[in-house]
Amino acid sequence: MTIHHIDIADLPGSLPDLVGVASVIALVPVDDPAADAPDTAWAVARAAAALGRRTLLVDCFVDAPCLHKAVGAPNDEGIVDAFEYGASLSRIARQQPEDNLFFIAAGTYAADAGTLMANRRWQRLAAGFRHEGALLLLYLPASAVPVIADETDGMVVLAPAGFSLERDAGSDLAGVAESGTPVVVVHAAVRVPAAEAEDGASADQPTRPAIRRTRPLFAELESVREGKKRTRRAVVYAGVVVVAGVLGVTAVRPEWILPGREAAEERPAGAASRPAQRVDSLPWVVQVSAWDDLARALEAADTLEARGVPAFVTPTGLARRVSFRVQAGPFQSRAAADSLLDSLRSRGLADPIGGISVEQPLSFLLGGGAPSAGQARLQRDSLRAQGVPTFVLGQPGNRFRLLAGAFESAPAAAFLDSLLSTIGRARRLGPRVGFVP
Repeated sequence: MTIHHIDIADLPGSLPDLVGVASVIALVPVDDPAADAPDTAWAVARAAAALGRRTLLVDCFVDAPCLHKAVGAPNDEGIVDAFEYGASLSRIARQQPEDNLFFIAAGTYAADAGTLMANRRWQRLAAGFRHEGALLLLYLPASAVPVIADETDGMVVLAPAGFSLERDAGSDLAGVAESGTPVVVVHAAVRVPAAEAEDGASADQPTRPAIRRTRPLFAELESVREGKKRTRRAVVYAGVVVVAGVLGVTAVRPEWILPGREAAEERPAGAASRPAQRVDSLPWVVQVSAWDDLARALEAADTLEARGVPAFVTPTGLARRVSFRVQAGPFQSRAAADSLLDSLRSRGLADPIGGISVEQPLSFLLGGGAPSAGQARLQRDSLRAQGVPTFVLGQPGNRFRLLAGAFESAPAAAFLDSLLSTIGRARRLGPRVGFVP
């Protein structure tokens, strides 16, 4: 494929053509990330935010963070703390002086960026950004690019003048380019050494690399991906590359960045190609903890989800208060529920006293279903914003349905029934059947 080269000085004028419909872009430095690459990454982020779309820049160099130093920001909490320890992204995303620009630092040290990029929350986070029409920039090492390549719309290589991807790139970057991922190389300005300055030019004067460019820059990007099938995302039309992310949503819509969102743009046509999954009665759940506050219960459930444990919240009316129970599952048998409970206890994720496996076979069935898990989760997040926690189960025919609560009997479901009635939501209390997507 053709590799497009632009100079950083041309970035503001080129960005409208570069952005297109791209939502998730990998920013990959080719040299020491402590050199010019952080400044170049910030330049890309600022230029993208200036276009008016919410932009989030994330430092994924978890073993050697550097973006925070370029702007004098702290690195006390970051993306590692959110993905590995359950910290709220809406709290750690820091708004920058520029409009529409947010930043998440790397945070707690981690030895391997590839492990971080393999976290399934990237799928959900990216889907939320696409749904919102926002932009995400992931600043990450070349070694982690193949891990996240399927979730990105393209790659921006941050390079010094004279760099050639075809000639100078390592195997990781070259492999991504050869896979058909749209690639743009952004060249940082070059400083002329004092001994080589001509005609009295300042030694600090930036010069542009002599790079020949093809115009229009991204005319070929649409054809690059023709025929390349995607199961989680629609094909990127038009251009790509460069930019940037979001989370003004972060400040005002934290539910977009909590766990529980998979690729929202899963195509309905893909449902026919999915293998049929076994549908069972799922009467057992693990009660992990209980809270008096819905927000804290949701955060606890999100922490479990971030660790690969399917979890949901059941509001239950007690004598003088409401208990928000964090539950994991559901499961077909008590043995399966007990196995998970033992695992959660050993990892310190379950209440050592209140954690218990319980048979609560009833749930409220909501609506007629959705053709994909992603679309069902969008509906789930909409209800969540109204204070109604729900969860998703697969149904016969590989459709997906929203459910709410887990109860032993109808009287125990009275509070949630009243809550659903208040928002005018049709529901039916019945046995819980399906599969966990």
